[in-house]
Amino acid sequence: MTYLGTYPAWRAYERVAETENQQFTPVAEMRANAEAGTAEMREVFAIIMQVRKTCLARVGLTEELGDG
Repeated sequence: MTYLGTYPAWRAYERVAETENQQFTPVAEMRANAEAGTAEMREVFAIIMQVRKTCLARVGLTEELGDG
Protein backbone atom coordinates (compact mmCIF):
# COMPACT_ATOMS: atom_id res chain seq x y z
CA MET A 1 0.00 0.00 0.00
CA THR A 2 1.29 3.46 -0.86
CA TYR A 3 0.72 6.24 1.61
CA LEU A 4 -0.03 9.71 0.26
CA GLY A 5 2.06 12.50 1.65
CA THR A 6 5.08 10.42 2.65
CA TYR A 7 7.37 11.70 -0.10
CA PRO A 8 9.14 15.08 -0.31
CA ALA A 9 7.55 17.45 -2.84
CA TRP A 10 10.72 17.56 -4.95
CA ARG A 11 10.49 13.80 -5.50
CA ALA A 12 6.83 13.71 -6.46
CA TYR A 13 7.41 12.25 -9.94
CA GLU A 14 10.22 9.86 -9.09
CA ARG A 15 9.48 6.25 -8.46
CA VAL A 16 10.32 5.53 -4.86
CA ALA A 17 10.38 1.89 -3.83
CA GLU A 18 9.71 1.51 -0.11
CA THR A 19 9.71 -2.27 -0.27
CA GLU A 20 9.61 -4.85 -3.01
CA ASN A 21 5.81 -4.52 -3.16
CA GLN A 22 5.40 -0.77 -2.65
CA GLN A 23 5.94 1.90 -5.27
CA PHE A 24 4.79 5.49 -5.74
CA THR A 25 2.91 6.06 -8.99
CA PRO A 26 2.93 9.63 -10.33
CA VAL A 27 -0.47 11.25 -10.88
CA ALA A 28 0.37 11.88 -14.54
CA GLU A 29 1.05 8.18 -15.05
CA MET A 30 -2.21 7.19 -13.34
CA ARG A 31 -4.08 9.65 -15.58
CA ALA A 32 -2.42 8.28 -18.74
CA ASN A 33 -3.20 4.70 -17.73
CA ALA A 34 -6.82 5.58 -17.02
CA GLU A 35 -7.25 7.42 -20.33
CA ALA A 36 -5.84 4.44 -22.21
CA GLY A 37 -7.93 1.95 -20.27
CA THR A 38 -11.51 0.87 -20.08
CA ALA A 39 -14.50 2.84 -18.84
CA GLU A 40 -14.14 1.00 -15.53
CA MET A 41 -10.52 2.15 -15.18
CA ARG A 42 -11.54 5.74 -15.95
CA GLU A 43 -14.22 5.51 -13.26
CA VAL A 44 -11.72 4.15 -10.71
CA PHE A 45 -9.29 6.94 -11.58
CA ALA A 46 -12.03 9.57 -11.12
CA ILE A 47 -12.76 8.17 -7.65
CA ILE A 48 -9.05 8.19 -6.74
CA MET A 49 -8.71 11.80 -7.90
CA GLN A 50 -11.79 12.87 -5.92
CA VAL A 51 -10.45 11.26 -2.74
CA ARG A 52 -7.04 12.85 -3.38
CA LYS A 53 -8.61 16.27 -3.90
CA THR A 54 -10.58 15.92 -0.67
CA CYS A 55 -7.46 14.89 1.26
CA LEU A 56 -5.46 17.80 -0.14
CA ALA A 57 -8.23 20.23 0.78
CA ARG A 58 -8.31 18.90 4.34
CA VAL A 59 -4.61 19.63 4.83
CA GLY A 60 -4.85 23.00 3.07
CA LEU A 61 -3.03 22.20 -0.16
CA THR A 62 -4.14 23.06 -3.67
CA GLU A 63 -4.24 20.53 -6.51
CA GLU A 64 -1.13 22.16 -8.04
CA LEU A 65 0.90 21.85 -4.84
CA GLY A 66 -0.26 18.29 -4.41
CA ASP A 67 1.05 17.35 -7.85
CA GLY A 68 4.55 18.28 -6.82
